[in-house]
Amino acid sequence: MWWGAREITLKEVRVRGVRVKNVKALVMEQDNLGIYDGLLGMSFLNHFVFSLDAQKPELVLQQRVI
Repeated sequence: MWWGAREITLKEVRVRGVRVKNVKALVMEQDNLGIYDGLLGMSFLNHFVFSLDAQKPELVLQQRVI
């Protein structure tokens, strides 16, 4: 557990046609505003070579060759 969060493993995470299986994630309690937010962490991003295009703004993912 990390600061009141619990760790889970997501079976699959898909973002615009790319997918990663068995991604570790933290589930944290949200505030009472009903706002949902998410964050892609390194347990997902480590599967890619990635960069941020600040002009568009856009996250560019290229699958790593294993």
